[in-house]
Amino acid sequence: MNSISNHLIILALFACSFYISPHSYSLTVEEAYSAIPHRRTEFDYNSAKMSLEEKTYLSEVFELTDLATIEKVNMLMWLGSNGQKGEVAKHYSNIISSLYNLNPPSGLDNFHNLIISSIKEQKETLFKWKISSFDYSMIRSESLVRSSSKKLKSAYRILKKKYPGESSYNKRAFFDHLCALDFI
Repeated sequence: MNSISNHLIILALFACSFYISPHSYSLTVEEAYSAIPHRRTEFDYNSAKMSLEEKTYLSEVFELTDLATIEKVNMLMWLGSNGQKGEVAKHYSNIISSLYNLNPPSGLDNFHNLIISSIKEQKETLFKWKISSFDYSMIRSESLVRSSSKKLKSAYRILKKKYPGESSYNKRAFFDHLCALDFI
């Protein structure tokens, strides 16, 4: 085998090690959105007016934010039912690793960092609640929940500003993906 083939095999194995199958979750994306409840608008890659690199990147990010939404909903169900429904989040590390492995296009570095930081704060909050008391009425007073929410709102503003000519459908998809991920 030549060195190019070896590199391609190594690259494929590396990429597969970070792949997260949606089938490994107990909820579907649709069920998670419904449980919140929140409207789901999928990003329309084909009609997007941005570069190919930006479309590909945002599609991947939104797929990962959907998986993080499933994690959040599952864990909140588990916490709220004393372990009778939902499940303890087990995919956050893979989601965060997958986000770190994405290369944001020019102008989306801050957006990218805000998404990663927000998801990390959500994970930290949920696991803090796992070992201490959890009370739905206290969600808004949790500092990491407020911080995560601010970051998601900032990320949304970045997309709105960067893509003013995008269709109203894709602008709604930007909002829905980030809002569904938000706790508040």
